[in-house]
Amino acid sequence: MTAVLIAMADIGAAMPLEEQLNAAGVVAKWDAQQVDGPRGATLAMVVLVDADHLGDRLASVTEQWRDQLSVPGVVALGSSAVARAQAPQARVTLLAAGARIETIMTAIKEAAKLRLASGMRWPVMRAAVGLP
Repeated sequence: MTAVLIAMADIGAAMPLEEQLNAAGVVAKWDAQQVDGPRGATLAMVVLVDADHLGDRLASVTEQWRDQLSVPGVVALGSSAVARAQAPQARVTLLAAGARIETIMTAIKEAAKLRLASGMRWPVMRAAVGLP
């Protein structure tokens, strides 16, 4: 299944989500160090970002994630008005932080399928043709 990185600041939301995803058969890992964007390379196929925390930086941080070598898909979790306004600009699915695990799983699967469709930048081209 898809490797998922949970880049959320709130341990109270992140840890149960990590446990639920792992119980559902997803290899998921929470890393609060990456809540403001990638720190080093990641092998994740999908990144769950904290849209409420990122606010108006959601689009720029999403692009930073998409520029990673693994070209992960990105799903945003949040419910603030700013998150709702920024999600279309970031070209991400926005889910409520309390969304059911089935809903989150569906979004993860879609993001993984569409991750290479985010644009034909150099990292995307490398991933598409299998180059290191």
